[in-house]
Amino acid sequence: MPNLKESAFIKIQNNLFRPKEEIIDKFSERELLRKARIMFCVTKKMEDPFITDKELVNFLTSGCEGTLPNVSPSTAYRDIAAVTRITGNVQLAAKDWYRYMIIEGGKRGVALAEKLGDPKGVAANLNVIGKYTQADKDDIQHFFDMMVPPDYEITGDPAVLDELEDNETKRIDYDKRRRELRDLYKSGSVVDIETVYVTDDE
Repeated sequence: MPNLKESAFIKIQNNLFRPKEEIIDKFSERELLRKARIMFCVTKKMEDPFITDKELVNFLTSGCEGTLPNVSPSTAYRDIAAVTRITGNVQLAAKDWYRYMIIEGGKRGVALAEKLGDPKGVAANLNVIGKYTQADKDDIQHFFDMMVPPDYEITGDPAVLDELEDNETKRIDYDKRRRELRDLYKSGSVVDIETVYVTDDE
């Protein structure tokens, strides 16, 4: 079950661009103000995907350029976190869009240069396409199928440690050592001692 903050965010997200008259009975005055701030920021981010968080903070702390009450920087950053959840990584999407536009423009440039019989123009446009598609670089090789993790078998048998010993390691008789430890700590040989509590200043 979502907590109160998460429920408020979901409510704002689901009604972000709905007019105030339609939702006034579902929102408190404080939630309506936050909804308006987030709506303004989402709009600004969609208009300019490369707007920085600092610019949005300044926008929010100034009361959205005087249209809403001023907020503290901590409240502004909290609103920006909500905006980012709604919009996702708009900057990355914008870069992909610009890259697509550049490549498509390069294709049209190649077609136009060929039509005009301009080999330098064809080469220049192909160079642009090659740069933005990274056609001049080798594909990254992934060797995930060769990255097989070791298959460890869990055991309580100390004899398997023999495999770790080399010629310089002293060979251990594990059965003998086990008997020695059992004799040392046999039943009744362990005696409780008095517990002494020590304070920090002692």
